[in-house]
Amino acid sequence: MNRRLRRKLRIGAHLSVEKSARVGKIALIVLSGLILLIVLTVIWGNSLRKKAEESKNGDNTEPIGETDSIGMTDADGGRQNLPLPAFDPAKVPVINGEYIILSSSRTIDWDERASELKMKGTSAVSLILYYTEGGRGVLNFSSKTAQALSEQAANNSKANLFEVTGVLDIAGIYTSGCFYINYTSMSTPALISIYRSYEAALVAEAAHAGFSDILLFGFNTDEAAAKEAARFIGAVRELEKNSLIGIAIPAAAVKSPEAEPIFAGFAAVAEFLALDLSKVKNQESLMTELEGASGYIKKYNLRLVLPESLADSVGALAEAGYKNWQLVP
Repeated sequence: MNRRLRRKLRIGAHLSVEKSARVGKIALIVLSGLILLIVLTVIWGNSLRKKAEESKNGDNTEPIGETDSIGMTDADGGRQNLPLPAFDPAKVPVINGEYIILSSSRTIDWDERASELKMKGTSAVSLILYYTEGGRGVLNFSSKTAQALSEQAANNSKANLFEVTGVLDIAGIYTSGCFYINYTSMSTPALISIYRSYEAALVAEAAHAGFSDILLFGFNTDEAAAKEAARFIGAVRELEKNSLIGIAIPAAAVKSPEAEPIFAGFAAVAEFLALDLSKVKNQESLMTELEGASGYIKKYNLRLVLPESLADSVGALAEAGYKNWQLVP
């Protein structure tokens, strides 16, 4: 065998070894890819099967108090998560709240007011933050939010909430702010959305100022009411997480065939509930209303909202075992 032939054979053998190595490497890469693809397919399939089983068995819903948000579809069809507090009747704030004026045409000396309340033995007060008059929402305190939106003059005589809550807190007096929503009465969805955000910002402002709790009035008791309340409270919590919010339910709801869903729905979105008895005219009617609502009062540890005109009836309430109430005008 001549030298040239031997050289060709050596080169051919070397190239054959390199080619075999490349083929083996390619085969190994392809095999690894196939194994990875199979593993991912199995994992994905198991995940889909698990979700399907959970959906079928209803295991994807969490009971109240075991999740920190509630999901719902907004007006644009998008998904949004809103805070879902853990409602616990045992943790509902129990107060005996007297009504006092928050803002007046005459300047209020809050140090003097706090001293008077302490001398009377007052432990909690009820103050009106926002109410409806002539179809419009009326603000009852000096608000940076309202002033920024030109809804209130900067040089107004309304109460400074930081001063009010600061003085009363030092005096050891619980402050419950009553807020009568007005945005749901707006004529178009756009206006409802705009004023929902505005009123939620006002509630957040009051909570930030240090109110012990905020009690919301004015929600309907139809099927969508609890979802609307959740949407509103969610808007508040986006601005001020440190807020204790309750919902006042009209006394008429107790007599509704849908009474239980109404109370349960609102309990899912607020830390406490109240029964609005502010339209009751006399003590006899009051006791009749309480008798009819006794089951709900006990189950949800409802706060009773009474008209100031029945302030003398709180003694009868105590005798009947009702300890959680507040007065409104």
